[in-house]
Amino acid sequence: MKSLKKIEATYTPAEIAQSFVFPGSKNSREREALLEAFREHRRKVSSKHSEKTKLISQLLQLKFKIEDHLKANM
Repeated sequence: MKSLKKIEATYTPAEIAQSFVFPGSKNSREREALLEAFREHRRKVSSKHSEKTKLISQLLQLKFKIEDHLKANM
C-alpha cells in the first residue's frame, strides 16, 4: 500500500475521486441520445434471451431479495 500512501500525500481526496470517476455528458440532448441508444441495446439483448433464461434470472433476483430481507431482519 506504499503507492496509495504516496498518492494520498500528493493529491487531495477530491482529486483522487475525480481520477476514478468518468465524467458524463453535460449536454442534456447528448445524454438523452446516449441513454436511448443504451436502452435500445438492452432491448435487443433482452429479446434474444430464451424464456428459460428469463425465468432463471427472475428466480435469482427473487433469491437475492429474500436473502437481503433476511439479513436486514437479523
